[in-house]
Amino acid sequence: MGDSTPQVLAILPGFMPSTLMCVVRPLLGLQQAQRIHCRVALEAYFDVTALQWADLVVFCRNVEPRYEYILDAVLARGVPYVYDIDDNLFDVPVDLVDGLYYRVPERTALLTRYLQSANLVRVYSPTLLEKIRSLNKHTLETPAVLDRRLIQPRREASGDKVKIVYTTSRRE
Repeated sequence: MGDSTPQVLAILPGFMPSTLMCVVRPLLGLQQAQRIHCRVALEAYFDVTALQWADLVVFCRNVEPRYEYILDAVLARGVPYVYDIDDNLFDVPVDLVDGLYYRVPERTALLTRYLQSANLVRVYSPTLLEKIRSLNKHTLETPAVLDRRLIQPRREASGDKVKIVYTTSRRE
């Protein structure tokens, strides 16, 4: 890889299906193809001096107010960033634990700030595209991430039933 290879830094709240499938695996694939250099950091352990290395930052599900200093540092240094959002975090049902977490006003405000300030926002549905585009005109819908290696083909005896599978990490 030459000196002109982009250096991409993912700063994530943790390793969960969304961050692994939507950010880490694609970045590692691009690095393996020698298209980028990538590093992955967890926001809880992040040192802002790492931003000196990055040409681009990627965020996904970052909404925790105690780490807002990271967004402030990215913006102050003028490092462009992408915010990847695979769920409508504004409308997570409040009867779920995640709903209570994401609906806290400080998190909603920070999520709005991340989305409004991003150089690009990636979403995975037309509904989310419409909602987020009102906050940031640089919003792009991309096909949903699905690891087809995890799906085993099944043959059902009854050919008139259709089963629909939704990818999720929820246990409920």
